Amino acid sequence: MRHPNLVMLIGACFKLSSPVYEFLLEGSLEDFLKNRPGLLTWQMRTRIVYEICSALIFLHSNKPQPLVHGDLKPANILLDAKFNNKLADFGLCRFLPEGTNTVAFLQTANIKGTEMVHRPRLLGGGETQSRL
Repeated sequence: MRHPNLVMLIGACFKLSSPVYEFLLEGSLEDFLKNRPGLLTWQMRTRIVYEICSALIFLHSNKPQPLVHGDLKPANILLDAKFNNKLADFGLCRFLPEGTNTVAFLQTANIKGTEMVHRPRLLGGGETQSRL
């Protein structure tokens, strides 16, 4: 599966049972925001949001079976030298069962991502709405 805003798998290390991904020079968005606060212009921030939304739409529309990332957070958004960004860390990624919408799946799935970034209504089992 390829998309310009998904980190590219380039191989595997069988000895460590670990995937090998492309290297993105600027590291994670989380590290960038901590170490260089104030350097992202509003134009750059808007582009990051747009590109990550593009990646999520691609995953959620994947055929024959859509995917749910399950752990979207700044630490899982990687930046290259030109500040193009790519969604990474698919360890909690789940296939969306056929005939199930994303919201219903997330309410019943046992996805254990970073707890501090889960939406409170989602964790409490309350009703949610899918919006872009």
